[in-house]
Amino acid sequence: VITHHGYADAGARRGKLERDRRILDAEIGEKPDDPFNLFNMGCIEQELGQREEAIEHLRRSIDLSEPHASQVRKCYAMILQMQRELGQLDAAQTTEREARKHYSEDPEVLFQAGLLHRDLGNLREAEDRFLKAIDAPSGGYFASVDPAIQGYKARYNLGTVYMDMGQPQRAVEQWRVALAERPGFEPGQRMLTYALLQSGQLAEAEPELRRLLKLSPDDAEAHHNLATLLCELERYGESIPVAEQCLSLRPDRTDTYFALAEAQDKLGDRDAAIETIERLLRRDPSSQRARQVLDEWKAGV
Repeated sequence: VITHHGYADAGARRGKLERDRRILDAEIGEKPDDPFNLFNMGCIEQELGQREEAIEHLRRSIDLSEPHASQVRKCYAMILQMQRELGQLDAAQTTEREARKHYSEDPEVLFQAGLLHRDLGNLREAEDRFLKAIDAPSGGYFASVDPAIQGYKARYNLGTVYMDMGQPQRAVEQWRVALAERPGFEPGQRMLTYALLQSGQLAEAEPELRRLLKLSPDDAEAHHNLATLLCELERYGESIPVAEQCLSLRPDRTDTYFALAEAQDKLGDRDAAIETIERLLRRDPSSQRARQVLDEWKAGV
């Protein structure tokens, strides 16, 4: 496999890949049935975004190789990934069945199959593939295998499957394990927080929301959720600055104005609450809910 180092600039990286492709084109012209040249070409084309061409070269590499050849299982995993990305889901299922005849415990094939079945809505099959990827024997069949597909990436995706199954607590368990392995993994932190909020575990959700905001301080949604959570916990004084921060990021966030006004009113500052609703009406004069709340408060209700 051709490897590269030190190409932080995307343009320079692409230029190097194009040069490698020209070299391989010449080698394939001389040795059209060399499976490793075909494999290397498929790798380059995948990185260049030329998926159809990559699949063709990888398929030829498989056809010209013995099943035990070192690159074959990698070819299957790459083809499976690209077919899924191209929306060729029937072809991807065929690739999975073929790959698993030879490599039933290959973690890359299992991980890509898990993603495929999740996209298809085959949740039990997706769960099965991710669990098998996690438990599969590692051992470096190929040097470029990402170890995270047996760790936090697999558990993150398994958690999304459990959420789709309506099992948020099992999802939470997977995301906690993923974050223990990879602290600061923002997608996992976000999904963990969402699951805790959805299941009403407010005391547990609060510290997770604060961790999320450390990772994404400009996340208006997270600020809104924290402000609302603090209101539900009757910690109105803490909620107000969080809601104001949300509105500084997203001044069009209608529901945050109501959360802020509620906190101000609960603290006995009806005038501030009325001003907040008036701020909302200046932005959205058509809000019937805001007009109703404003009329009631001005009437002393």
